[in-house]
Amino acid sequence: MSANPAISRHFSAAIRHDWQLAEVQALYALPFNDLIFKAQTLEGVFCPQ
Repeated sequence: MSANPAISRHFSAAIRHDWQLAEVQALYALPFNDLIFKAQTLEGVFCPQ
């Protein structure tokens, strides 16, 4: 999984609308399984069981 702090700080509970192009490109460069894991982690923040 990515250890890039520039990416990790964007996977927080805050919703952002000020993404920079380099940040979006970094997300697209991640392996698909890493994106799924990050999505599941955030789902747990917003929809706890």
